[in-house]
Amino acid sequence: MTIRYLLVILLALVPCFWQKRIQAADLGSHVYNAWLVQLVAGGSTEGLTVVSQTTNILFDWLLDAALGLFGWSLGEKVAVAAAVALFVSGALAWIFAMAGKSCWWIAPSLLMLAYGWVFHMGFFNFYLGLGLAFWALALVWREDSPRRWAGAVLLLIAAQFAHTLPIAWAVAMLGFHKIGRRLEPRHLPLWTLAGFAGVLAVRYVLMTFRNGQWQFPIIPFIPADQAWVHGAKYYPALVALSIGWLFLVVRLVAKERWTGLWRDPQAHLTVLSIAAVFLVPMSFDWGQYTIPLSLIQERLTLPVGILLLGLLGRAEPERWQVGWLSLVAAVFFSFLWADTAALNRVEDRLDTIVRMLPKDARVIFPVDDPGIRTFAVTHLIERPCIGHAYHYANYEPPSQMFRVRTVADNRIVEHDPKRLEQLHTGGYEVRPEDLPFYQIRACGEGIATLCAEALDAGAVTAAKQDIPGIVPVLW
Repeated sequence: MTIRYLLVILLALVPCFWQKRIQAADLGSHVYNAWLVQLVAGGSTEGLTVVSQTTNILFDWLLDAALGLFGWSLGEKVAVAAAVALFVSGALAWIFAMAGKSCWWIAPSLLMLAYGWVFHMGFFNFYLGLGLAFWALALVWREDSPRRWAGAVLLLIAAQFAHTLPIAWAVAMLGFHKIGRRLEPRHLPLWTLAGFAGVLAVRYVLMTFRNGQWQFPIIPFIPADQAWVHGAKYYPALVALSIGWLFLVVRLVAKERWTGLWRDPQAHLTVLSIAAVFLVPMSFDWGQYTIPLSLIQERLTLPVGILLLGLLGRAEPERWQVGWLSLVAAVFFSFLWADTAALNRVEDRLDTIVRMLPKDARVIFPVDDPGIRTFAVTHLIERPCIGHAYHYANYEPPSQMFRVRTVADNRIVEHDPKRLEQLHTGGYEVRPEDLPFYQIRACGEGIATLCAEALDAGAVTAAKQDIPGIVPVLW
């Protein structure tokens, strides 16, 4: 079992090293702000500060350590690889605990979730928090010894330094599961209704008192939607993964019967969790931050997907079903390889452009691909700026969510939220103190024509430029 475990984890690390850079949207911002931390420490940044915080910080600590040991290029890969190893190993441990056996055939589906939408959004503090939460759940899912509970508590405390949301989710999972196991089977439907009422209560509080926002989704938030990473070519992968899982549900029902699942707390928990993802707000105000905590539903489909795999792991799939899921995963990762290569080519071009600009220039990159679900294009500008220029529209410091924060107007990043929005969408009037100021856009047809345009004081930035086809249609 140990050898198989290591082989799955090693296989999971391949996408972290298969190309020049990892393209995971917000990762670029994390790396860029690690550089800003060094500037603040050197005393060369007025209007910026680095604060101590107890959440949304663990990945940044890991990144700092990796960058210090391995440098900028390899360091970010090592940090992300460590996060992936923790996530995959924790997910495997919890899936096996839920299934009551080692169901290695589930690995292709797990790896798709591990490299799904959350990963490619670059939400690595949330991702790390989930990995720690999975290990905590695995420790006490079937056993209740004091030593295991102590370990689970320590893991959840560590997860707090990553992100609060995985802790709240894990506590809810444990509470429902532990109480449900002690109930008579005939009482389980009532317990599920109580859980549903709890979800509605949380929804009411967030919608009423935390300015929660919700709208009916165009595509239902199901666990398989993690496979929808960039463009439309991922829709077939999403559908094929869903079909594969439905076949496993059929196999599970054939094995345990509907009556068996009706008496199973884990089956009730899975259905309740899928419903909860649909009902919770998509965003709400966190309180001390200038922007809301957003994309809640999209984030939560990831842990719910792992929960579903734990239930499906009890099935006994036929060989062709395992082959189907493996084929879907192979196509999915071939798409990721092609898209990562395309995004790296754009970043290479940006790196060349930025190095031609004056030292310490302020740069914006109001460009996006409307066919991409993630913010992959938006963040391509950040790593090229390291050591040479400033991405003036970086969102982290003015959001007050991260360790690097603006405390006043400065020459490195926009402090005012309204002006920051204008930098992203257009209509920002360049001030004399902003100079030298450049916007990088396509000067002709397509992303290959990117160029830098110098703006004088009084000039107004252009509207965000949508450039379709930045990632290939297929490969």
